[in-house]
Amino acid sequence: MKHVDALNRNPIDTVNVNRLEVSDWFYTVQYQDDKLKRIIDQLRDGSAATEISNSYVFSDDRLYKKTLHGNRLVVPALARWRLVQMHHDDIGHVGFQKCIDLIKKDYWFPKMTRFIRKYVTACLHCAYGKSGHGKKEGKLFPIPKPTEPMIMIHVNHLGPFCKTAKGYQYMLVITDSFSKFVIAEPTRTVNSVETIRTLRKIFSLFGYPDKLVSDHGKAFTSRYFKKFSSDKQFRHILTSVACPRANGQVERTNRTILNALRATDASEAANNWANSLPDILWGINNTANESTTYRPYDLMFSKSSRPRCDIVGNGSVSEPVDVRRNKASKQLKLASDRMKRNFDKKRKTSRVYKKGDLVLWRQAPTSSTSKVNTKLDDVFSGPYIVIKVLGNDRYRIRSIKGLRGYRAFTGLVAADSLRPYHSTVPISDSASSSDEQLETEDLIDLLES
Repeated sequence: MKHVDALNRNPIDTVNVNRLEVSDWFYTVQYQDDKLKRIIDQLRDGSAATEISNSYVFSDDRLYKKTLHGNRLVVPALARWRLVQMHHDDIGHVGFQKCIDLIKKDYWFPKMTRFIRKYVTACLHCAYGKSGHGKKEGKLFPIPKPTEPMIMIHVNHLGPFCKTAKGYQYMLVITDSFSKFVIAEPTRTVNSVETIRTLRKIFSLFGYPDKLVSDHGKAFTSRYFKKFSSDKQFRHILTSVACPRANGQVERTNRTILNALRATDASEAANNWANSLPDILWGINNTANESTTYRPYDLMFSKSSRPRCDIVGNGSVSEPVDVRRNKASKQLKLASDRMKRNFDKKRKTSRVYKKGDLVLWRQAPTSSTSKVNTKLDDVFSGPYIVIKVLGNDRYRIRSIKGLRGYRAFTGLVAADSLRPYHSTVPISDSASSSDEQLETEDLIDLLES
């Protein structure tokens, strides 16, 4: 054959290259650490002081620390970052306690608890991707309730629904904070022009409120709505972004309306939902509310509503409207206190942020028509900067110009949707003397060694 496989006919001698195992790598780095090298040399030649010989042992060409729980491999400074990475990043970003338990089982270095806590706290993958566990931050701060109807109202849009013959796809829902009386009007859009037109129609019947509470929907944050509230002299209160409980009055009403629509004939003729709305509203406004113990209609008006069935007759309310409202006001206070107690049992005091602090923000999940699964998306985004500290665990934050993916954003957010942003700077063994938690952890490390 003219073709000759030269490598087969004349093989070349090769050299086997040994790959270091992790334990061997630690061993080599131990010898490169000047401080550890001196201890090793002293233990080898028998010149080690009593303090050193009582604290360390040299075995199998490796330096170990004597502890109450047995000998642990001494980790040189150059290997500490990689060691924690192996026991945190490489095994699914476990929490601090699991990480330190794994490391303490076999390894030792000075102030290791402090080092590991700083590493885990500064892990960006954990900061953005983990939702946290245990009690959530943030106590409940109920909005003080008025003592008369239409003093403060809660407003929100509900939809979209199937388009009706008249082109309606949404509804504007209003809940009176005191009486719980509900008003809902079908709308074609959720823009500010139609929203203002609908509110003007409603206010022409009931009068303008002193306060109007809404979320950050575009209809309520536009300059047109700002001018509308200014011209009509009512205070517009915007709730925290991605915090439904802040406007819980109307959120509960929305849920009630949706459940009623699903259970009515409207579910069979989805484009006919607007025709079912008046009957649903009648039912809500003529059913006793749990908080006030009165029907919303009886607190809104002095005259009782007529029953649905003529056989019942025209019922009347025995108590004057002022008496009903006074009693309802007391019941509202009791219900508000009870709700706060029950809510706060499951919560812990929020972390306090200062102006200029960097934070990460957890946004509420948004609905999407895309088929892409978003379960593995980051839970938090940021960092953002705190630009104003408000009362009741609320902060105003804004995005930071110059960061990759920057989009201009300024918003009012609740403390329980924030977490501190920690940059992954090189970790130092030094710490301020005021850091009581770390000092305690250093003492525990010392006692265990």
